[in-house]
Amino acid sequence: MSRPSARYRRDQAASQSSDPKVALFEFSHPDLPEPIRLCSAAIEVISRDPRTYGIRSAWRGEVAAYQHVACGVTLPGDQPDAPAAVSLTFDLFDASLPELLRSFSTRADCRVALVMASAPDVVEAQWGPLDLVSAQIGDRIVISANRKRIEEEGAPFLRFTRTMFPGLYR
Repeated sequence: MSRPSARYRRDQAASQSSDPKVALFEFSHPDLPEPIRLCSAAIEVISRDPRTYGIRSAWRGEVAAYQHVACGVTLPGDQPDAPAAVSLTFDLFDASLPELLRSFSTRADCRVALVMASAPDVVEAQWGPLDLVSAQIGDRIVISANRKRIEEEGAPFLRFTRTMFPGLYR
């Protein structure tokens, strides 16, 4: 991870700040026509009809609009021995969202970035790609994502054959 900017470090040391930190989330899946982009702060109007707030950022290479959702965010800590894990909790703001979350049979990718509202193109910290591992749906939705498990990576299964282990067959 790169070193945070001087503005971010100064803001961390201040007791109050007028420049809020914004968490950007990008959820992608092969079944989605385009990624779902959400953010944790309403900085500007990104759509007039219907009126939608959010932020525009060039975090992933092109300028994209991230829609604001009122949410609780738990970002990964900086402990070296703890896996990166993210939790996003928000009220059910769209009736089609539970159906969308239940429609996938494989895990979606989640990427997270932390930016300052005054400089949304400067990434202070980022995590990902993470696996979306659960979505608890009730009166609110809790989405959990964590790092890709190394145990789930594909590897060839070794059989004790003459070509693989010639020393056993002497």
